[in-house]
Amino acid sequence: MKVSNDKKNYNKTFGILTIVLVTVMVLSCSFVILGDFTNIKVYSKENTNNLITSLSRPTISTPGELSHFADGVKYIFTDRNKVDDFRTGTESYDTKTIVVDTSQPLGMQENPYVINSTDEWEIFVKKISKDGTHGNGQYYVLGKDLDFSSITPFRVVSKFNGTFYGLGNSLKNIAIDTWQYWDDTTNQYVNITGAITYDGFGVFCSTDGATFSDLILENCNLKNAPLANTYKKAYSTFVGCLIGTAKGNVDILNCHIEGTIINETSYGANTTVKGGIVGWHHAGAILVYRCSSKTELTSVVSNKVAFGGGILGDSDDTANTKVFDSVYNLKSNVTGALYDHIAALGWARSETLFENIIGFVDSNNSNGKNYSGALVGSGTSMISLKNCYVDGVNGLDGTPKLSMRAVSGNVKIASNRIINNVNNVKSSSSYTTQYSGSSDGLSNFSGQPNEYANRALLLNAAKNNIGTGLLSQIWNPEKIDGDFAPYNSPVRNFLVATVTFKNLLNEGNEEDISNSSGVISVDDYMKGDVLPTPSEASNHKFLGWIKKTDNIEDMYKAEPFKVLPTGVFGDVTFYAVWGLPDGYADTYITDSLAADKSSIEYGNGDSITLTASVVNSGVAIGNNPKITYRWKQGSTDKATNTTGKLILKNAPESGTYKYEFEIRDGREPLWSYTAMSDSSQTVTIEKAKQANMSIEGFAIDSETIPYYGKSVGLVNFDVTLKNKAGKTVEQDKHSWSNDIYTIVKGTNSIDILVEPADKENYESQYRFSITFEAEILKIFFDIPKLHDTLEHEIQYNQNLGASTLIAYFKEAYLDAMNNKWEQSIVDSLLNSSYAPYLRVHEEGNDNKAYAPITSDSSNLPLFSESLSNVTEEVRIDVEMEIVKYTVTFNPNNNDGSIWTEEYSYGQYILPQTEPPPPEGELFVGWYFDTVDENNKPINRAWRFKPEDGKEPDRVTGQLTLKAEYIAPNDLTDIIVTPNPNKTFYALDAIADGDLSIVAVYKGVKDGKEVSREVPLKWNDYKDDIKYLSMSGSVLHVIEDGDGLYEIEVGFTFNGKRVAGTAKIKVMPIDVTDRAATLNFGDLEFKYEEGVVRNVRDISKAEYPTDLQGILNDINYKYSLNGRDINAEDVIGVGDYTVTVEFDTASDYIIRTKELTLKIRMLTQVKIEWSADSLQYNGEEGNHPTAKVYYADGGSEVLVTPEYEGDVNAKNVGNGYKVTVKLPSNYEIVEGEECIFEITTASLDVPTFKGGMTYSGKEQSVLEYLDGYSDLLYTVVSGDKETDVNSRYYVTLRLKEPNNCVWADGSAGSASKRIQWSIDKAQLVLDWDNWLFESDGTSGYAPKIESIADGLAEGVTVDLDSAFTYRIYDEDGNEITAGMATELGSYKIVVSLSGDLAKNYDIDEVSKEWEFVVTKKGITVLTIEWGETEFLQDGKVHYPTYTVKDSNGNTLSSSEISSILKFSDGYNTHKELGTYRVTATLLDREKYIIRSGGVCVFKIVDENGYAPDEIPTVPDNNPSGNNPGGSSFDEILAKLKEIPLWQLMASIVSIILILIFASKGIGYLSKSKQNRKMAESKYKTYYAGAFLGVATAGWTAIACVLMALAVLSIVFMIIAKSKYNKTLIYAEELRDEYERNKADIEERKRQEEYMRRDEEARRRDEDMQMMFMRMMGGNAGAGNNMGQGTPQGGFGFVQQGIGAEDIKGIISETVTALLPGMQQMLPQQASTNDALVNKLIEQNEQLMQKLAEQQPIEKVVEKEVVASNANDETIKQMLKNQELLMEKILELSVSQPQAQIIEKEVPVEKIVEKVVEVPVEKIVEVPVEVEKIVEKEVKVEVPVEVEKIVEKEVVKEVPVEKVVEKVIEKEVKVTAPAKPKVEKAPRLTLDEAYALLSKEQKKYFDGLRDYALTKYKCKEKKSTYFVVYGHTATNPLIKLTIKKDTTVALLKMEDEYMKDIRRDATGDGTKVKVKETEVIVSDKQAFETAKKMVDLRDDQIERYQDLLREQRSLKSKK
Repeated sequence: MKVSNDKKNYNKTFGILTIVLVTVMVLSCSFVILGDFTNIKVYSKENTNNLITSLSRPTISTPGELSHFADGVKYIFTDRNKVDDFRTGTESYDTKTIVVDTSQPLGMQENPYVINSTDEWEIFVKKISKDGTHGNGQYYVLGKDLDFSSITPFRVVSKFNGTFYGLGNSLKNIAIDTWQYWDDTTNQYVNITGAITYDGFGVFCSTDGATFSDLILENCNLKNAPLANTYKKAYSTFVGCLIGTAKGNVDILNCHIEGTIINETSYGANTTVKGGIVGWHHAGAILVYRCSSKTELTSVVSNKVAFGGGILGDSDDTANTKVFDSVYNLKSNVTGALYDHIAALGWARSETLFENIIGFVDSNNSNGKNYSGALVGSGTSMISLKNCYVDGVNGLDGTPKLSMRAVSGNVKIASNRIINNVNNVKSSSSYTTQYSGSSDGLSNFSGQPNEYANRALLLNAAKNNIGTGLLSQIWNPEKIDGDFAPYNSPVRNFLVATVTFKNLLNEGNEEDISNSSGVISVDDYMKGDVLPTPSEASNHKFLGWIKKTDNIEDMYKAEPFKVLPTGVFGDVTFYAVWGLPDGYADTYITDSLAADKSSIEYGNGDSITLTASVVNSGVAIGNNPKITYRWKQGSTDKATNTTGKLILKNAPESGTYKYEFEIRDGREPLWSYTAMSDSSQTVTIEKAKQANMSIEGFAIDSETIPYYGKSVGLVNFDVTLKNKAGKTVEQDKHSWSNDIYTIVKGTNSIDILVEPADKENYESQYRFSITFEAEILKIFFDIPKLHDTLEHEIQYNQNLGASTLIAYFKEAYLDAMNNKWEQSIVDSLLNSSYAPYLRVHEEGNDNKAYAPITSDSSNLPLFSESLSNVTEEVRIDVEMEIVKYTVTFNPNNNDGSIWTEEYSYGQYILPQTEPPPPEGELFVGWYFDTVDENNKPINRAWRFKPEDGKEPDRVTGQLTLKAEYIAPNDLTDIIVTPNPNKTFYALDAIADGDLSIVAVYKGVKDGKEVSREVPLKWNDYKDDIKYLSMSGSVLHVIEDGDGLYEIEVGFTFNGKRVAGTAKIKVMPIDVTDRAATLNFGDLEFKYEEGVVRNVRDISKAEYPTDLQGILNDINYKYSLNGRDINAEDVIGVGDYTVTVEFDTASDYIIRTKELTLKIRMLTQVKIEWSADSLQYNGEEGNHPTAKVYYADGGSEVLVTPEYEGDVNAKNVGNGYKVTVKLPSNYEIVEGEECIFEITTASLDVPTFKGGMTYSGKEQSVLEYLDGYSDLLYTVVSGDKETDVNSRYYVTLRLKEPNNCVWADGSAGSASKRIQWSIDKAQLVLDWDNWLFESDGTSGYAPKIESIADGLAEGVTVDLDSAFTYRIYDEDGNEITAGMATELGSYKIVVSLSGDLAKNYDIDEVSKEWEFVVTKKGITVLTIEWGETEFLQDGKVHYPTYTVKDSNGNTLSSSEISSILKFSDGYNTHKELGTYRVTATLLDREKYIIRSGGVCVFKIVDENGYAPDEIPTVPDNNPSGNNPGGSSFDEILAKLKEIPLWQLMASIVSIILILIFASKGIGYLSKSKQNRKMAESKYKTYYAGAFLGVATAGWTAIACVLMALAVLSIVFMIIAKSKYNKTLIYAEELRDEYERNKADIEERKRQEEYMRRDEEARRRDEDMQMMFMRMMGGNAGAGNNMGQGTPQGGFGFVQQGIGAEDIKGIISETVTALLPGMQQMLPQQASTNDALVNKLIEQNEQLMQKLAEQQPIEKVVEKEVVASNANDETIKQMLKNQELLMEKILELSVSQPQAQIIEKEVPVEKIVEKVVEVPVEKIVEVPVEVEKIVEKEVKVEVPVEVEKIVEKEVVKEVPVEKVVEKVIEKEVKVTAPAKPKVEKAPRLTLDEAYALLSKEQKKYFDGLRDYALTKYKCKEKKSTYFVVYGHTATNPLIKLTIKKDTTVALLKMEDEYMKDIRRDATGDGTKVKVKETEVIVSDKQAFETAKKMVDLRDDQIERYQDLLREQRSLKSKK
């Protein structure tokens, strides 16, 4: 083999490498064999500067023994003795360093055993097992990480009592499935159901007084630990990853665990205890410090107890537990437990302390009671908790879990123990609810935990607590993320520092650093090791190293070191710190200090700014150095910044300032220089002064209400203190300046004292004045009888005696009567004579007696209770008793006529007639004894009416009123009051009634001066009225001052004149109406560029005479769009507002007038009037209407014209004239005026349109008269009746005989009688029951329980006697007994009896009621059918159904099929007809049908018609499967056996037979339909049959089928001929029917039932005969062709059908079949060419014999399909077959037949449409008469389409419109067809309506409602449309929905169009009248459709009039 040089080189290189590798391996093996000594460097104890750190400690090994350290080696461990002091901060580190001294005994702390391999681990296990003390007093260290992944099983330590230092190393990948122990000779397996020497199981199965520090367990997996040996032997197991069972004092320090503990079966254990670190703590004290545990515990327990702890599973009663600064992740899976206790500590049985803990528990508990907590599960111990952040959830995995409580609510507390010392315990509540226990165990603590919404917030809170709760010297916040694996433990101490040395650069960058030996490399160091010194640059001085931290500022502040300090562990980076060379600063650096002011006052927002300056003029530290200033106030550090500025604001900041500066390099931030400045500044800041202080937000404490009468010292308040700068000042306290001040009513003013908390910047206190409103204490009077409470104010601490309470009550009660209660309540109290009795309310003492408050007839003791020192609200109960009080009137005028009256409590006393006073005295009032506001006795006058703002007095007890008099000695005042209801106008004089004058007299009564007001009369003062404001004797408008006119009125008494004045508002005289004649000129102008348009200026000479001297001037203001403009700016187009202001004399006013000045660009229009002759209609305003059109274009202008002239024309006459007025922007150029006449109205007699039903009240027929108007007719009599009657008559006469005449020629004064009727009202009934459970003997029948609707108001009915019942069974047989006894379904029919039947009927729904009699256990079914009317569209239609059980539950399809069977074939119908489907029960023992067992449905045409007959649905297939037992697969199998050409010929023939036969049957059916339409209102029927054939003898069958196809064509031709004749016949009879409709209406109803029976019989006979003749004539058809009618068959020449008809039929059917046949036949037919050719030959011979007729020209339509199929034979066969059909048709007629003539016709298609010119309201529609021309076109295009080109030609009727229609058929030839697009199914009307927009629904509903307002309009709904009209065949409107839009279809055919169509149809012309379609897309289209409904309604009415006229003429003949 040839090898390339490259390959050779590769091989050579590979060989060399192989040799080198082998050599290295050999050398390595040699070193191993020689032992470890080859790599050991031994250092003396004195040479400690270069000791190797722990990660590379040299050890000495001896085969078969444990290793040990070399002399002088240092190692470090966590020291239990330093833990407490380190945690309190008194010790810097919690570790201790040992220097190995090999002179000490092996196993001592200074010379420990070292475990360096897995083999040495096994040596260690055996050594401990052999040692009787189990390592007690001995020290073992783990020298390196050990991986046990290949050691199975792991060797556990059975018992360990010594000290084990892990030195931060790990035991990895421990897996224990089977447990072994060393028995001094061999490893023995432990029986899983019982241990021999073990108390627990773990890496260390049990311990007693052991210590573990700095040990890591990674991936420790313990499985199926056996039962323990001693404690609770044979029924418990204790497992911990580190320790199974711990006894004595055990310390676990800085240990970190990750693993699983699993037991797969319970193996009889009563208790399973598992712990992430320790399983069970048996006795003594255990300390867990700086540990972490991430463990998953799985327990299978058999109805026993499971304990699980993230740290410790269980503790004994004598075991105390302390857990400090530790974390845990616990996942627990417990199955089958009776109870489970899952937490950090599963059960705390002894004193327990948790401090600084973060942990999470996830308990997947499948059953049992969960006594778990996130921290403590259960316990009976004293527990202390501090700084714990825990969260726990419980629940099955995969389901939402519930959160645990921090401490389980199931913690049990012994009587002598408490749970205490809770501090800062926090938990998460991230799940739905707390889970464990009914309450949190922490409810027993002195504090409660804070809850967080989720675990993330909880962890964030823990991070924020570092330094204040969690110890910053222990906790690493970066690792507090919830995952506490050993590598990520936030409390782990890594012991040894692995140091990287770097030089720090800016922006966090760094670079390597070197010394004389090169780059200083990464190395391991321990505390005290000397660190390397880097090389110094010329401008650098090395100061030492600092540790890298995240905060560079911390590094700046750190003190550099040159030996490794204590407390530095793990991977660290040290940065070099640099200074300046000696002497540099003295030479190049200078500094200074300045102040902007020397003194300020605190609190005014001012400050003092100190500015420092440092200048470095040298080159060192030249990379953009940063200067930091450290300010000092005296000797105290003040601040640090880089700005060189210090802002001072506070008073304590007064003093002398200096600063220390630090210059730090911009590139190397740890290269710096620091020095103290020599400059200083002294400043003074004074405390804030009183004048500059303020308060805000003074508020009284709502708990200490400031009641009136209360000492202010009892009221607390809050206030905010502000300084001059507006800043809030914190306070020490605030208080009142006078605590004994008593609060008064209303506003209180008092000083407060505010003491600031900041005594350094503020004075000790500040004084402020404040005000506050007093609150009023109240007494409440509860009056239950009135459901009200009254109240009265009282003073705080007031004594309330009985009299005071009564007085307060009276005041409150009378005030309520006056101002609070409604008058109806007061009247009720007074009318009932209620008086109040009182008692002081006592809670719970409802039997306490009430007492009256004044003497009455009861003689009960008066109310005498009192209240002392009231400080809170008081309640008085008030009871109302019936009492009358006597009022005595003493006139006191010596006439002795004293009288009395009785009054109720609180009643007003009616004003009394003044008694005659003694001579010379005045009566001053009725006086009585009472008390004043201070409850002191007084005598005063009774107030009969309001006086001085006080309410009238009311009676409150027995009362005496005494008349009092005075002798007046002086007139003191005249009070003048203008009449408030009088309006005073200028130039008016004061008249009687304008003023109210009161004279005030004075006199003396009882030594007191008393005044009395006496009204004066007009004659007393009329001559002493003075007009003060202006001279004269009339009033004037005052425009100055207050605008009021002052008058004076005087009166003289005893020679003394006293006057009073009043001011009156005088209104100007409004003369606005006088200015109405002012002519402002034109206000509408045509726009002309630049021309100003203003209102004309009116000269004073033009002012009306009555305004001369009144109107001074007229001013105009112009504005446009709200903006004022100058008059000269009124130029452009727009509407300008002109404000006309009138300047008048002061006593007059002309109101401002607004004009609109319009400038327009005028549009020229012309007017077209609706008519010039109108018929009288009884209305005023009967004038023509105008339409506006553009003058140039002719299109309509949408503007509303106004009319002038004879707009109120009404009566018959001529020469009326009306003109049109348009907005100003239009110019009328034509037709502005219309002269018209009103002609005499020819009025028909109104007709009764029906619809009146009985209401129990008198009704008027007028609103039911079609054509009636009260403007045209007058009622003579008979228009109102009440009861049901069919022969009421109303008599009418013409209202205006001069303007109206009767249409029938009667005299204008003649009366007309109209028959009308009131129909019976329809009662809607409610039945009582439909389901009866039979007891086997009783009979059952429902009854009517109520009349739901229809009963006239006020009518009552005896339900028992008003109804008669008849019951029918399922077969329709009446049950004569009147009760149903047998099980089954029944129908009960109710009818009315007695007088009720006179005026009422029962509605159809209520009349019949279906019910069932069943027995217990039978399910009653109700069948609900869906839509039962379908539009015929060629598809199968049938109703859907829903079946429900007795409870209304809907049955599924499978359930229905097992219960019910429905009539076979009911779901196969396509043709018009009425069909019945019956549901039959399959199990009558379990089910019964209540209703819906039979459903009748219809398939209707587009007019909603269907035959009434119900064809019988054969039920010859009970199984519901394929008839005859043949499956579809069998049919297909047989079809495959048939010879191909016979099969194809048969298929084609069958198709032709079916098509031709169905069309023939259809024509016959239509013929009968046409005939029967004339005979029985156009009803018809359809029938069909299904013919089946066998599958044997296919050659003969094929021939027979082809012959049958020919006969079917013959049959169809005859039927077509018959159909054409019946069309003419039906049309003629229909016209005759319309003429005689009124006469035959009654007769037809009587003949209807007979006709239906006869029609059914004839139909059956016709169908039978038709098929008999067809089958009988087949054989002879060929022999007799052209020779007359063969016996038993149909003849060809008998009907005389035309060639055009024949050709149309064949073209319609065959052409439609050919494309599909082409696709079916080519490939198969080509394999039978001989037979096919023979078939062609036979057809050609037949055609030869048939082709001898003389042609006449007749144009027919034919579509010829061109194909490029390869099989030309098949193509020729098909073409010959088509020609055969055509020849047969030619021979089938007796007249000369049409010869097909092909004509060339242009492709363009011209459609001429005829448009009728509308006359009056008759609207003609296009009628198309089609003349069809045939053209063959062969075109190669991709797809087959039809292209129709139309050209419209408008002509006036009555001419025929000939539409010459050319259809260009483009046939696919070569191009591939595109994929067929499936057409979406058509939505039903309901479905389409549901999708309409809100607006479209409005249009649809609006048209429906509008149509239904028309006379006799009815609704007929179909599947896709709904018809409204008199009849379904002659509708007003048809509504459907297309493309989410309402579409209105109207057949706008009047009587003239009908005549044209009938005439055309008579001579064979096909006339098709299309519906007019209105797409109602907007409001305008909606209104158009409504107008067309009116037009259509008018057409129908006119046609009816025409028919009536024809009948009238006929009757006259």
